[in-house]
Order: sequence, then C-alpha cells, then structure tokens
Amino acid sequence: MLADSANTWAFAEMKTNAPVLNKQQEGIKKFTSTMQGFTATFSAFTSFTNYLIYNLLCLSYQLELTNMDNLKHVLALSHILLCMGFALTCTAQVKPTPVEFLFGNKRIQGQTIVTKTFPQSRFGLFSLTTLAGDYTNKDKTNNEVVSNVQLNYDVFKGLKVVSGASFNSSKGFSPIVGLQYQYAKKVLFIINPTFDLNTQISFKTFVLIEYAPKKDKVTIYTRLQGMYVQNLATDTHERSFIVGRLGLFYKGFAVGVGFNQDYYGTLKAAKTNAGLFLHYKFM
Repeated sequence: MLADSANTWAFAEMKTNAPVLNKQQEGIKKFTSTMQGFTATFSAFTSFTNYLIYNLLCLSYQLELTNMDNLKHVLALSHILLCMGFALTCTAQVKPTPVEFLFGNKRIQGQTIVTKTFPQSRFGLFSLTTLAGDYTNKDKTNNEVVSNVQLNYDVFKGLKVVSGASFNSSKGFSPIVGLQYQYAKKVLFIINPTFDLNTQISFKTFVLIEYAPKKDKVTIYTRLQGMYVQNLATDTHERSFIVGRLGLFYKGFAVGVGFNQDYYGTLKAAKTNAGLFLHYKFM
C-alpha cells in the first residue's frame, strides 16, 4: 500500500514537472543550434578576412606601394572592408564558398566566389577573386590579382542592384555599380554587368554557368565562365577571359581538366593556360 502511494506520488510529480523539462530541452536545443550557427559564421568570417588580407597584400606588392601614404590608404581600406565583412558574415546565411586552383602549363590560377544573403532580408554580398602567378616568378606578366566585392539588393526574384569596389593589380582601386541576376537550381547561372567608375569609365560583364548536382554519388562537373571589359572613354578592349572546366564531382569536391584563355589590352594580347584543376565548396 505504501509502495503504491509512493509510485502514485512520483508519477504525479513527473507530470507536474513535464512542462519544465520540455522547456529545458527546448532551451538546450536552441542553445546548441545557436552555437552551431556561431561556429559556422565564425568559420566563414575567418576564411573571408584571411583571404581578403592576402589579396590586399598581394595588390600592394603588385602596385609597388613604397610610399607610406599609399600604404596607409590600403591598410585603412582593408580595415573598413574587414569590419564590413565581419558585420555581413555575422548575420548572413551560410552558403558554399567554392575555392579552386588550376595548375596549368604556363602558370597557376585560382578563384574564389563568396555569396552571402542576410536572413529575412533582400540584402546580400557577392565577392569574386581571381589570382594568377608565374611558377618561377621570371615572367612578371603572369602575376595578377583581381578582387570584386559587391553589396547587393534583390529587386525581383534574383535580379539585384549592386554597388561595391574592384581591386586590380593593374588598374588599382575602382568603385563599381551595376546589376546581377542569379539562378541556382540544378544549374547555377550568374550574369553581372557593372560599370567601373574610374577616370575612364569601363563596362564589364561577367557570366558563369555551372553544373554540379548535389548528390551523394560521383557526377559530372562542368563550368563555363567569361568576362569582357570595354573602356568606354577610348572605345577599346581592356580585358577579357574565357574559362572552361570538365571533371568529376563528389560531395563538394571536383577534379578534372581545365583551360583559361586570357586577353589583355587594346591589342588583345593572349595568354593560354591548360592543366589540372582542383575545386572544393567549403561550407
């Protein structure tokens, strides 16, 4: 009899404390989810800031900024961009960040694309960085750093207005404005026409088409992208390239063959580079 009374009391006590236990479990789940989000955000911020610092240092070297005033300007600009990058990544949704290197027959070339969107907002960030370097550093014309950082606003279903800055080892710093359209389903499609607002205004169009299925098996990976820059003041060709990739893709990693065809200046001086590429989409 006494045992039955004890069991009845224990059962009633459990029913009374059930809502409290449920709230505690929900609180633990929310805390765990928040910490996972913070970890992912911190990782994205670290990757973004490290890559940006590296690009700015490379740009400073390429431009031979021996003058302290110019160096101060670059460092001040890097500080502003790092603060902006921290603010964006701390509130932005985590999306894959593809990093790629082409080990070509002429030089090594790399590319990173950062895409972020604010949660429950139409604002976002798009950054495209390309690198190139001579294996032996004998041919300095093989060395190049170009980085575009754009803040965008989604006007209608992927159509965005953009504004930001471009960093180029040849042209230097340039404010940019323009548009972007992005479609991401089975195929990723990006078109990004912008104006470089230098003393001589240039019109630039970047296009990318990528096929990389999100499947847990080996699939075909293909990408075709291109860019064309026209100097509007002189009505001449300034810079352009065509990039092609074909390989195998598995859980974010791709490997295969690729080629880059680059053109420079009014005479469209050509540089062809082909070889093995390695590609990984960091989360």
